[in-house]
Amino acid sequence: MNAKSIVAGACAMLSLSAAAQAQTILLTFEGLSDNAPVADFYAAQGVTFSSNTLAIIARSAGGTGNFANAPTMPTAMFFLTGDAAIMNVAAGFTTGFSFFYSSVDQAGFCNVYDGPDGTGNILATINLTGLGSGGTPGAAYDRWANIGASFSGTARSVAFGGVQNYIAFDNVTFGSATAVIPLPPAGMAGAATLLGLGGLSAFRRRRIG
Repeated sequence: MNAKSIVAGACAMLSLSAAAQAQTILLTFEGLSDNAPVADFYAAQGVTFSSNTLAIIARSAGGTGNFANAPTMPTAMFFLTGDAAIMNVAAGFTTGFSFFYSSVDQAGFCNVYDGPDGTGNILATINLTGLGSGGTPGAAYDRWANIGASFSGTARSVAFGGVQNYIAFDNVTFGSATAVIPLPPAGMAGAATLLGLGGLSAFRRRRIG
């Protein structure tokens, strides 16, 4: 189965840093194409992702994702190479961090670091377990869990880890230990569907895409 002048510039950077640390920011990955790199999609918010981080759209919306019931549909985040997708937040963030994830039977993890690119001290570690499958036809990854952690200090990167192609993430929230589920736009359907990319879409091997 199957994310000027020297003085003026410095002031602007300080303002951005303070704002990022004070705000709760939500990343839903909506607007990305199926299997497209997330990369600098959220650069306006000061957030970038490692090159192996990909977006995936649920099959029910015309994508290759073997998933359903995600908190915001139809897009989620996953990775096909390496053991983790890395999110960097240039200005840093404080207080807490949370997200939704889906995994049928593979363990995963999330580490929050005070340095960029998964370096420095680990401020928080979240262990992830398999959630099983509810049996939704064509969507093995139909169970999602909200999980998060509070921490001290300023975080600058997060590693979303596990077995490549067997775990997906959505509604990444930083600045809060509780994930956010935004209301759908008027006239649009609400939430949720999971992954499928090539092998990810092979339901029999429980892969996301």
